[in-house]
Amino acid sequence: MPSSCRTCASLDINPLAADAVGVIALDARIAIESATEEHRHASAQPAIRPYPREWERPIALRDKAQYLLRPIRPEDEAALAEMVMACKSDDLRLRFMVPMKAFPHQTAARFTQIDYDREMALIAVAPGSGYGEGPIFGVVRIVADPENEAAEFAVLVRSDMKGRGLGFTLMSAILDYARVKGLSRVYGEILRENVGMLKLARDLGFAPEPTTDFSDVAHVSLDLAQ
Repeated sequence: MPSSCRTCASLDINPLAADAVGVIALDARIAIESATEEHRHASAQPAIRPYPREWERPIALRDKAQYLLRPIRPEDEAALAEMVMACKSDDLRLRFMVPMKAFPHQTAARFTQIDYDREMALIAVAPGSGYGEGPIFGVVRIVADPENEAAEFAVLVRSDMKGRGLGFTLMSAILDYARVKGLSRVYGEILRENVGMLKLARDLGFAPEPTTDFSDVAHVSLDLAQ
């Protein structure tokens, strides 16, 4: 075994379904040994990045209300779909730029089963909530390019939570994550009629990108290298 590899400390497959035609692992948990100083380099990292628990933290809004900020997990699929159902149709249109009423299973699964190496989504939930437990009050995400140099952002706050500073808190947190990750730029597309999101972007330091067309979509970006 190459010296840069890290070994498996434990493997738990449960449940394991078996019948006459074969065996299917319905769930599995793998724990790897702690990295030594010798192995703390990029080549020693797992092919699938583990859940980044270090980004779990309490947050407080302007009205002092307390929430837990944490990365999204596959177990959050149902709660995310319920959050979308709780949003007004116009808020969903401004976020996704198309009319939308609900998340089908395939879409909700795509937004919760993410590759933490190239994508991050942070959600706001009630303090003490277990993984997969709702409700979700807001979600922000960035998706990086293959070189992990620039990333596109998107944010959605549940309609009844708007105006309390949650959007600003979520965006600030994801920008902190982008800086720690070493991204050089974060960018996004915002409908020009979405004046609230445009103001939020300006408050966070985003600048409009030059454009020669008269599109209904504004392109904004933030240089993190400055």
